[in-house]
Amino acid sequence: MLVYNGGGGIMDHAITGATWLLFLVPMPLLIVLSLITFFTERRE
Repeated sequence: MLVYNGGGGIMDHAITGATWLLFLVPMPLLIVLSLITFFTERRE
């Protein structure tokens, strides 16, 4: 990240947790959405 103070462990952990959420949440959503569109396009 751009802003880094060498002190806070809790804030640093919260930032890493938010980053993990930002990376881990959209990927399965994109996979599910692509699978749904793939199967619905195939059925029609």
